[in-house]
Amino acid sequence: MNLSNSQDEEESRERSIIESNGEAPRADDSSLRVPESRIRRNGFGAPYGAPLITTVLVVLLEITTFGLFIVPYLQKMLSTQLFVIILAIWVSLYLINLVLVLATMLKDPTDPKVYEYRKDQSIVTNKYCDYCASYTELKAKHCRSCERCVKDFDHHCIWLNNCIGHNNYRYFFSCLMLYTVLSYAFIIVSILCVINPHKNSLFSFEEVVIIWVSTLIFIKVIFCILQTALFVFHVFLLLNNMTTYEFINKDRRKVKDSSKLEKSIEKSQQINVFNFLAHYEDRNSPQTSPKKKNIQLNNMPNHVLVDSQVGPITEKEPEEP
Repeated sequence: MNLSNSQDEEESRERSIIESNGEAPRADDSSLRVPESRIRRNGFGAPYGAPLITTVLVVLLEITTFGLFIVPYLQKMLSTQLFVIILAIWVSLYLINLVLVLATMLKDPTDPKVYEYRKDQSIVTNKYCDYCASYTELKAKHCRSCERCVKDFDHHCIWLNNCIGHNNYRYFFSCLMLYTVLSYAFIIVSILCVINPHKNSLFSFEEVVIIWVSTLIFIKVIFCILQTALFVFHVFLLLNNMTTYEFINKDRRKVKDSSKLEKSIEKSQQINVFNFLAHYEDRNSPQTSPKKKNIQLNNMPNHVLVDSQVGPITEKEPEEP
């Protein structure tokens, strides 16, 4: 089964049905409901994937490199007053970024309607999720990684091990913007540190340290390219008032519509060919009896007869005058 079909099957469990009589969709049985033990409440909930572990390791490497090499380098390069100001700004920005990361990970993006419905089952909306066994907001989406419905679902962030939605998107975007700026600053200062190692009093093992810092610079450049692309993409989404999930679905609908158009054109071409052959044979074979003609038309595909507006066909002989 391809990705499109599996996603369609998943979305079939999140029914958004507004019936003609105005009634909301009825709840199914709870046999598909996800157990509470499998629901992830925040980014610190298990399981922990490799991307989250990678994020933690890179941050620890940054802090270690910053404290051991960049701080002494800046102290040697700058005056005491300027060094203190820059260091205070840098540390403050890192702490703010850390708070934003924790806020993004700790904030539960679950649709509040899920909790409200479990307390009061008289609360009914026009969308029902079989996995959560609850009514939800129309723009909520069930995340199979976290096993919960997320209000205004944007995407599941593998690097922070949490879904991004209405409750934590502003923290995520602010964190992404600030961390991108800090990453560029870190790369620039690290490059200067490698170019002028004699300015750093801790470069007693110069070759080892240069390899260390250079490796971290290489990793940071890759991360920085990805961060920049992601940041620009989310700026585009904000300007167009869209979420990542809506953007992806928009492309999927375009592909589906294109496929339907191609099938419609192909079907029309088949109809034209059958019509041409039928008229050509009728014109060049005047001796063909009505009975034989009707039998030939009966052998044609049903959709050709319907689309060609051919009337009902019988094998009854025409009455003689």
